[in-house]
Amino acid sequence: MTEWDESFVVGDHPRIDVTNGAGRIAVIEGAERTIDVRIEGSAGQFVVEQMGDTVVIRPERGFSRRVLSSDILARVPPGSEVAAKSGNGDVTVDVDVAALHVVTASGDVRARTVAGSAAIKVASGQVSVDRIGGACDVITAAGDVRVRSVGGDLTIKTASGDVQVDGVGESVSLDSASGDLRVARIDGGSVEIRTLSGDVVLGIPRRRTIELDMQSLSGDLRNRLPASDGSPPVKTVRIQAASLSGDLTIQGATPDS
Repeated sequence: MTEWDESFVVGDHPRIDVTNGAGRIAVIEGAERTIDVRIEGSAGQFVVEQMGDTVVIRPERGFSRRVLSSDILARVPPGSEVAAKSGNGDVTVDVDVAALHVVTASGDVRARTVAGSAAIKVASGQVSVDRIGGACDVITAAGDVRVRSVGGDLTIKTASGDVQVDGVGESVSLDSASGDLRVARIDGGSVEIRTLSGDVVLGIPRRRTIELDMQSLSGDLRNRLPASDGSPPVKTVRIQAASLSGDLTIQGATPDS
């Protein structure tokens, strides 16, 4: 086993781009204008280089990414951009970042606050993110998805696994083969749902006009919206839902967090 440590001085737009074949990737909060990198395991088989404000960590050419077994720890300034690729291992981002892009074949993805957009693709593993200020795009083959809030558009495609989102500011697009889908609050005006099997629960705020187009071979529509208080609507919400089986429940939204 080999270990490697190095620090890099960066400017106003820090970014880290890390690729690991097998092992954990952890990005945590560090000092301003500094990116610290620590590799434990097969450190000698990695190339670490700086290009402007970007620090790149990747397997050295000639080594198969699948046989590497190393843990990578990066300390970055808050507001950095993070891109991570992993063949087998968890990816944890425990620092508020500007943007996030993660691709992993097997492993959980956990992140804190993303000021801009987040794109996450996981073949097998759980996805958990606290807050995303911009758009959120998640693709997963197997594993649950949990997001607290999304300021922009939300797009999630999953083959197997439950989806739970507390709040979405703009449009919602959910595509699932198997698994329950729940969005507790939708402030946007467009919702598209496609599911083969699984129940769907959507939270709609008050003072909305709902235009619903639902197609289902087996499944019930449940209207649990609270009674109107007589106030005029302020927005129209268009909901398109298609499923083979599973119920669709439309209910009052949770309070905006």
